[in-house]
Amino acid sequence: MAQPKAAAPPAGGAALEVVMAGKPTRKTLTLTTTQPARVEALEQTPVHSKLAAYVGEVLVDYGDQVKKDQPLLKLVAPELDADLVQKQALLEQARAGLLQAEAGSKAAEAAITTATAKAVQAEAGIDRAHSDVARWRSEFSRLGQLATSGSVNRQIVDETQQKLGAAEASLKDATAAIDAAKALVAQAQAEAAKAASDVTAAKAHIRVAQANLARSEAEHSYLTMRAPFDGIVTLRRVDLGHFVQPAASGSAPLLVVVRSDKMRVFVAVPESEAAYVDVGDPVTIESPTLGGAELKGKVTRTSAALDTVNRSLETIIDLDNSDGRLRSGLYATAKITLQEQANALTLPAAAVVRQGKEAHCYRLISGKAAKTPIQLGIKVADEFEVTSGISDNDTVILNKAASLKDGQAVEQLKPTAK
Repeated sequence: MAQPKAAAPPAGGAALEVVMAGKPTRKTLTLTTTQPARVEALEQTPVHSKLAAYVGEVLVDYGDQVKKDQPLLKLVAPELDADLVQKQALLEQARAGLLQAEAGSKAAEAAITTATAKAVQAEAGIDRAHSDVARWRSEFSRLGQLATSGSVNRQIVDETQQKLGAAEASLKDATAAIDAAKALVAQAQAEAAKAASDVTAAKAHIRVAQANLARSEAEHSYLTMRAPFDGIVTLRRVDLGHFVQPAASGSAPLLVVVRSDKMRVFVAVPESEAAYVDVGDPVTIESPTLGGAELKGKVTRTSAALDTVNRSLETIIDLDNSDGRLRSGLYATAKITLQEQANALTLPAAAVVRQGKEAHCYRLISGKAAKTPIQLGIKVADEFEVTSGISDNDTVILNKAASLKDGQAVEQLKPTAK
């Protein structure tokens, strides 16, 4: 096949710069980053004791699948059992006290009714007594006048006077009965008020007893340690009869439960590529433990800020693990597709000169290098995307751009036949 051959220099002159030139290429550029990754469970909970107690039962072991709220350990603390029974009894006692207070309140209300009826009866008696006094006083006055004139016997007047005296005495008794009845009403009302306050106090005692019982039940519930979610037991450091105590800072857990149906992959993307990471970017996960298989996913979320130590962006990919292929602690490789430009106009890196924020290339025009400012997009391997400055029809010098000058005469390298 034809091999490129440099042209001979012109006689008596300096050699021309021999360059390769051609049209920009249209292609799809895919910017990716491949970084180490670590796989962790989406949720992982160390199980500690809240109480000082003995282990009565260990219900799970390494690798056991558990359901949310499934008992894992049962502790033994007789003093908590006794306290719970006591609090239950105190609540029953408080409820009995309320029934007693309510019965007393009803009796006091009935006493008010009885006393009020007696007061009404006494009021009616005093009216009759007033009527009797008025009657016999009038009769005594009339008969006294008749006795003075000799029309009636004096004995009749005396009898009438006695009846008047008896009526006046009855009036005094009726007045006293009214006072007594009013006193009974007041006493019954006071007792009713006290009975009502006893009911209020009894209800308060019930609320206190209920709160104490709820607290005791809460403490007692800690004797059964349950699974926080559906998952798998990955650690067990407890046996029957162990004495466990409330967790202290840095203490080892009794059990560890991890959620296994979903896994979370963590990838540290370097600062130079962090700006291209977006939620939803496609990701391919590979690991030797997967036997060459690739897992597909997408960026779920990022830390949104660079780590101050290694200047990287924590990138997270959540993966379904219903088949259990992934395990917590697994190391893998993640390939993230950061950006993809279809039908991009491209130049090789050797054709581009970058000076700060500006860039240029050289077009080949009439045997000379013409400096042409361009705008760059993404760079993939040794190729730049050119977003403006040149077109598909331009002939661009594809190498040695860094050594050329504007207007410099050059000669295009041409292939030669075998």
